Amino acid sequence: MTFNTSPQGLLVEVDGVFVTAPHTYYTWIVGSMHTISTKSSQGGHTFKSWSDGGALTHNITATTSTSYTAFFQ
Repeated sequence: MTFNTSPQGLLVEVDGVFVTAPHTYYTWIVGSMHTISTKSSQGGHTFKSWSDGGALTHNITATTSTSYTAFFQ
């Protein structure tokens, strides 16, 4: 599972821990549930949407080779 931001280098929160995007998790169990989020405003950019259409904070189910991108404007 890979997490990105557009523009790159912003923070995403995965299961309560902030990481700098892009960031990949290699050891998640397929089917496990996780919470993803990001800050609504970072470095002069405002959150617009996630690539999967989810809310600022939402739950996802781990799959194989999936990526999520938080888009900012």
